[in-house]
Amino acid sequence: MGAMNPRPVIVSGDGRILTNRVERAALKDSQLTYIYLGSGWNNIVWNDFALKIIRVWPKCVVMASKARVGSIIAVTASEKISIHRI
Repeated sequence: MGAMNPRPVIVSGDGRILTNRVERAALKDSQLTYIYLGSGWNNIVWNDFALKIIRVWPKCVVMASKARVGSIIAVTASEKISIHRI
């Protein structure tokens, strides 16, 4: 996986993978970057969701390209982005 360029990335709004010990370990072992659409994204109407994701996506791409293998990029509905290690 690490040799692939660009590296595969998981994008999800399901944060349960981050709280379940077994799933988090599997994510860490996968060495993938996980972009997590955090709280608030599921409550946005589709038109607003599309506008927000288009606006924030270029920043996510830059962060993912610079992130270490096995990172979490958290994106809030207010478009704040943070990066964490798994």
